[in-house]
Amino acid sequence: MHFDHLSANSAAFYSSMMWLGLAVGSPLLGLLTNIVQNKIIPLWSSAVIGVVAFILILEFKLPLIILGVSFLFIAGAACSGQALSFAVVRSNNNEKVKAIAIAFNNMAVVISGAIFQPLIGKLIEVYQYAGYSNYYQKGCYLILFAYIAAHNKSYIGDSTDPC
Repeated sequence: MHFDHLSANSAAFYSSMMWLGLAVGSPLLGLLTNIVQNKIIPLWSSAVIGVVAFILILEFKLPLIILGVSFLFIAGAACSGQALSFAVVRSNNNEKVKAIAIAFNNMAVVISGAIFQPLIGKLIEVYQYAGYSNYYQKGCYLILFAYIAAHNKSYIGDSTDPC
């Protein structure tokens, strides 16, 4: 709201574009996974799309309508990889530990929000007090770094294993 001088309603609308992107992207990523019969390609694609979307969001001063309706929606769709992570966990664990592995994955997804939100807020606060004019973008770089880490993580393991 403060950084882009938005009303509370406008800020909520733009934030909801990420949730809408996630709602649309999750079934589409599942469909892509079924088409290619491989989970690594959709996971990798999701991470790459997230990196590109967040670079555009953080590095370029775009008109708000383009930023909000296009790139925040696309960034939300890129978050669909978290939905696919449940299928990866299910297929990569034997019956004895499958339930606990899925529960652990679910906990990791939920706890990441509990960790990232205050951490990003603290980074924004630190950069703001340090006098940076682009303190909001600097704080949000943590999201971009998480996507880059996810992209690099997709190369770990046997590349012939389609998950």
